[in-house]
Order: sequence, then structure tokens, then C-alpha cells
Amino acid sequence: MKIYVTDDFAHFMHKAKIDDAALIVAATELSQGLHDGSAVSMNIYGKPPGKSALSIEHSKLESEAQVEHWRGWWKAVLKGL
Repeated sequence: MKIYVTDDFAHFMHKAKIDDAALIVAATELSQGLHDGSAVSMNIYGKPPGKSALSIEHSKLESEAQVEHWRGWWKAVLKGL
């Protein structure tokens, strides 16, 4: 798997204390799908000056309960960034 990191994303990784090994593990897990059969797609866009936007799509969720579970989980994870 090849992961291309822009300067902006490298800065984000440094600020969020995410090392290359953690990024590779996360990317590998996400590319293989999650244990519940759902899938996650993430995009990071550069925004001037020196800011970024992150979009996350979590698809193939089978119930409203799963949607609410993952919505809370993503909010908690992203809150720390």
C-alpha cells in the first residue's frame, strides 16, 4: 500500500502526534473494511492559510443504531484533533 502525504497532512500528523506506523495501520484496517461490514472513506483538503478540511464517509451501516453508535464514536475521535 502506498500512502502519499502532503506537507499540510504531514503538519497535521505532527500536531496530532500521529506517526507513520499508526497511519499505516489505520489505512490498512480501513482499506480492508471494518469488522461490522461497513466502510470508511476519508479525504483531507488543504485550505489556505495553513488549514485543512477533513471529510469522512462511513457507509454500509445497516441500522439507525449503528449510525448513532458510529456518529458518537467519530465525534469523540475528531474532538481531539
